[in-house]
Amino acid sequence: MRTVDATPEIFGQIKQHLKSTALNFQGMADKAAAAVNDYLKYERNTPEALRINQPHIIETFDDRPDSICLTVVSNVQIAPNEKTENFAALSAIAVLNLQGKVISISCGGEYHDAETIKAIKSGLTNWRDQVIKLNSGNSGPSPTADSGRLQNSN
Repeated sequence: MRTVDATPEIFGQIKQHLKSTALNFQGMADKAAAAVNDYLKYERNTPEALRINQPHIIETFDDRPDSICLTVVSNVQIAPNEKTENFAALSAIAVLNLQGKVISISCGGEYHDAETIKAIKSGLTNWRDQVIKLNSGNSGPSPTADSGRLQNSN
């Protein structure tokens, strides 16, 4: 999870940018694939095994004052051995403004059908709601509460 400081006005500008059709996710996809490939090289001594190609926002959904969710589809090429596999991957991404910090969370999986979209969007919005609740200041401590709570360093 990465955070950026933001006022409500800046967060509004971020949301407008995310809604833009000109937004290009290829750079982020390349960084994610590079991180996975670096891990695989280190842990398994394998050559580059993952490529994420042509990520596109297919919709924005659940747009609220302090959050927005996006659905992104990508072509994924994975070559864990000598055999290469290609498939469509679906990701749902939530960008939130919590306590003046912008954070993003995401979940995803292989796209099969419309049920895949429903399941991934539902999983993301449930997780997003839990993160918001944990950071609202109204929830009591629980064994897993700190895993999603932002820590102020002020």
